[in-house]
Amino acid sequence: MKQILVREWRRFCGRFRFSAAGLISAWREEHSFRFWFYMDLASSGLALWLPIDMILRVITLCLGILVLAVVDLV
Repeated sequence: MKQILVREWRRFCGRFRFSAAGLISAWREEHSFRFWFYMDLASSGLALWLPIDMILRVITLCLGILVLAVVDLV
């Protein structure tokens, strides 16, 4: 059992390193990723600050994360 946990932990760490490297590469190379990151930061801040319904906050935050994921893939 311990061997399985150690193996899975190593796989997780490897995947995390590759994901982090991809995000760093996207930040350095993709202008649109940086643009959408800043737009997501602004819209998230406004969604948390303005007095709107909770469902609108959740939709705003989730769609902002989805846009970043799509921009990173394209």
